[in-house]
Amino acid sequence: MEVSQHQLEALRNAVENRYGQTLNSPHDFMCLGERLQNEGAGSLSVSTIKRLWEYVPGYKTVYVSSLNVLSRYVGCRDWQEFCETLTEADTSDFSLGEVVALSTLKVGDEVEVRWRPGRRIVVKYLGQGRMRVIASERSKLAVGDTFSCSGMVNGEPLVLTQLEHANADQVLTYVCGKHGGITARKL
Repeated sequence: MEVSQHQLEALRNAVENRYGQTLNSPHDFMCLGERLQNEGAGSLSVSTIKRLWEYVPGYKTVYVSSLNVLSRYVGCRDWQEFCETLTEADTSDFSLGEVVALSTLKVGDEVEVRWRPGRRIVVKYLGQGRMRVIASERSKLAVGDTFSCSGMVNGEPLVLTQLEHANADQVLTYVCGKHGGITARKL
């Protein structure tokens, strides 16, 4: 079945919002599979969930039966009803995601940021809206990179401005979680 990236991304976001966190590890996918079954939405194999979350590359076929299970989990009758709740033209909305506001951080505070598929950074707050990357896993950001941001909203992309990146001869802008948003938490 042909499914638009927008629709699939919206479904993954809805599932993660209901689940309460970003899915980015084999353990997360296994737990979601158990929760789907336990809550009466239906069953999906861990490998199917990994492919739908693009954790396993190269998977293009999407079955309506799988989308129906995930749609039921988020409160819709089926995939068709879920799609009817989406409007391509409506790209602005209020966010209900939890916020890590810079005004709540003190110099030296650390924040962990995760996004799909399996990317993670830990940043240290330097003050005046600036942060330094102190740990990086499967990300293009490198330890020592510094950037500015206005705040972090869970479930939304994170835009890093004035990024001073290792080996770059110019200041950059970088978007974390462009598809699916980020999950941030103060450590």
